[in-house]
Amino acid sequence: MMRKCEKCEEEFRTDLSLRNHMPVHKPVKLEPVGDIHYAKPEPLVNVWSGEVVDWDIMEDKPRELKGGDVCHTCKKPAYAIECSQPVCYGWWTRWGCYYTMHMIESDRKYYKQPCRYRSQYYSKPLTKKERKKIIKTVYDMQVRAWMPMSRNSMEELEKWHDDKLKTEVRMLDSVLSENC
Repeated sequence: MMRKCEKCEEEFRTDLSLRNHMPVHKPVKLEPVGDIHYAKPEPLVNVWSGEVVDWDIMEDKPRELKGGDVCHTCKKPAYAIECSQPVCYGWWTRWGCYYTMHMIESDRKYYKQPCRYRSQYYSKPLTKKERKKIIKTVYDMQVRAWMPMSRNSMEELEKWHDDKLKTEVRMLDSVLSENC
């Protein structure tokens, strides 16, 4: 998007170059001139596989879960796609591939029982208030830690399992403490 000077009608590519052109005491009015359109890439032949590559590498196409997908670590039926890899429910919740959806939900439902599948782990579900708070915390921490393309939306975070949210908070806390 090009920027235009109000006085001399000269166009600049960046806000910084426009600010450097304008006097410091005057406020800068940014006015978009138009969008930059990139040419569609020409089809190329992949040297190693021999296939023709005609897609744009800048285009973001999320991978969809198919019916026959299996977890990339344990070969159980896949529950979700993470980092372009299919993962099972246990891996997705961050409990581990050994745990099934039934085992995890049973532990969460009967978290006071001594004979749980993970007896050393306190798997009490979050309340609505705690869940809202932890989702907001994760989102704010992601804004500080990750670039916009790597962040998860609030809608995506609301779908996450409680244990996955807790793990994400610990992981982001570690990342932010190392980057200070």
